[in-house]
Amino acid sequence: MKLPQIGRVNKHELQNSPFKDLPLELHLQILSLMDLRDIIAYRKTSKLFFFITSQRIIWVDLLKRVCSKNSVFKPTFPIEEMSVIDLEQAVSAPTRWLNQVMGRNADTMRSSRRMQTITPLEYPDFYGVFLVPGGRFLVTFSETDVCVWDLGPSSGATLKNAPLASAPYVPNYDFAVVPTPDELGFWIFVSATCGATSYEMRDEFWIFEIYPLSEKPALSKIASLVYDEMEFFSLRGDLLISYASNYVKVWNFVTNMSVKFNVGDELFEQAWGTAESVILFCSGMISVWSIPPLTPNGDIEETKNYPLEPSFRFRSSTAGLPQNFEMLSEWYGGHPVIYDTLSHSNAFYVSRFEIILPEGQLKEQNEFILPPAQPPTFFEPYRFCNESLVMYWNDSKSVIAMAAPISRERHRTDSDLEEVTILSDQEELEGSVESSLCPVAGRLCRISVKRDSIIVFDYLAPPPP
Repeated sequence: MKLPQIGRVNKHELQNSPFKDLPLELHLQILSLMDLRDIIAYRKTSKLFFFITSQRIIWVDLLKRVCSKNSVFKPTFPIEEMSVIDLEQAVSAPTRWLNQVMGRNADTMRSSRRMQTITPLEYPDFYGVFLVPGGRFLVTFSETDVCVWDLGPSSGATLKNAPLASAPYVPNYDFAVVPTPDELGFWIFVSATCGATSYEMRDEFWIFEIYPLSEKPALSKIASLVYDEMEFFSLRGDLLISYASNYVKVWNFVTNMSVKFNVGDELFEQAWGTAESVILFCSGMISVWSIPPLTPNGDIEETKNYPLEPSFRFRSSTAGLPQNFEMLSEWYGGHPVIYDTLSHSNAFYVSRFEIILPEGQLKEQNEFILPPAQPPTFFEPYRFCNESLVMYWNDSKSVIAMAAPISRERHRTDSDLEEVTILSDQEELEGSVESSLCPVAGRLCRISVKRDSIIVFDYLAPPPP
């Protein structure tokens, strides 16, 4: 028996093929190999295939695959409690974001989205916000505490003005959020100022842990480390990588083991890490070091005066032009190492690369041009949305987003201008530039300075009641 080719569904071929007479179990097994587009195409061919593709097990499997591909936080969806319609809405959300939201004009966007406000019971004085991939859980950072909020598993949920959990601290304004190894909780990194008097003042790295679906969710401080100086950092799983004054320090906050080594006097600007490597970026050059063994002491004596040689060096193809490096959110530490170089002369040219480790290879993945009408002033860390990376930034007038494929098998031309979408305009900014976007949920969270509140924009329609 000849089966229809996956990805090339033909209504006549299906209706006249023995394929339709297969047992339901075999249909379900075949459908488990298909993506959303193919399943929707099969559904439209007949009442039989509409029935088959309405089986709950198909959509549970699809949702798990979508969550894995996009690193969605596992507790986002109460899968056992979700109807087939709920599951279909969640599965299709990333595709709907790319097809229905990206490229819309501002007026259409404003009329179709839903806006809600969280007004905390106490004056918060927020300075940062992070929307956990999946769009359900929000982390806010203020002058007095860090809070975790549950926004509900869908855009139809009613928001609460009280956080799920909070913990006090005095901030130094650096933060990051990553999932725990079991993917049921997450770790929150902050830099904090400690000490009761000016003589006792010191700077510390703190790590909080929370399991938001536990019986009594709480932010527990599980580790801390005193530090003297930090220029930039990268959080990868249980490793905190920090850079200052020619030195890199790698600290495993679970085992409290570390290593510190000299990387030379290059003017490094950013860091990225894997479980085995430290990657440092500077203008025109990317350097990769294998992480030396971690110890309770942490210092490598022989590198105090002489730098440790990197395992690999890559020269940027845009060397010589003003440029900066942009990359993924810390949350996506388990994905391939992908970064963009943005160079600008009369336009913003974006070149996308993947660093392949441990082979030490650099592969160019994509090239495109940002529209000159909305030049970026500051990029937020990128987010995954199926096979695309979503870039978003503020230009002092609006919040702008753009989705570009991770890879593209063609070279850039002068016409390769990517479309951008205005998600929030100047009138709605209200003096704040702090925002966090989750494209796979179609949700944007912004801090409103004027209202002392959190504004939640939902761009995708909620499931029907």
